[in-house]
Amino acid sequence: MKVCMLGICIFIPGGLIVNHSKSNQNKVSSKMYFYSSVIYLNKINLSLIMKRLFFILLIAIAACSSPQPVDELTRWETHAANTEIIRDDFGVPHIYGKTDADAVFGLLYAQCEDDFNRVERNYIWAIGRLAEIEGESATYSDLRARMFMTKEEAISNYKDSPDWLQELCVAFADGINYYLHTHPEVKPKLLTHFEPWMPM
Repeated sequence: MKVCMLGICIFIPGGLIVNHSKSNQNKVSSKMYFYSSVIYLNKINLSLIMKRLFFILLIAIAACSSPQPVDELTRWETHAANTEIIRDDFGVPHIYGKTDADAVFGLLYAQCEDDFNRVERNYIWAIGRLAEIEGESATYSDLRARMFMTKEEAISNYKDSPDWLQELCVAFADGINYYLHTHPEVKPKLLTHFEPWMPM
């Protein structure tokens, strides 16, 4: 006997269900046992199906209700659309943004326009990696920077910061990264991607 339920086939040999050496009453009883077994198997499978469907439904609801992360490029372009940089006759940038984060984004973008090499070097020095571009002579500078604050401590400080400060730190990194994105001819010496913990 073969019972198929949702692609699962169960083979039930007839000899295990019906004892042909018994009386007709025993045969009827055995057949009833067989049918009740099939019904029981169906109930088990139905229960499993319902549990799985309920679990899938919960996942789908959670996926729809959870805010989807915004990719970096979309975030950069949103900042750029909300920011205006106007340079006066002396070349001084005047930055206007809809939010504080937009203003920080514009500030870093304008600084990179003026002198990206200086911006990059400042942060290479601050995070203690100057020797990687200037050689052994900068080793003690890196040691001093790392004694003041390690990368792990900076990351921890960033994560422990209030939301408003984290938002400004992200905007800081976004301003530089967007500048690099829109100026592919600029080749960083070391830092190809800036992180929000670096200002810490």
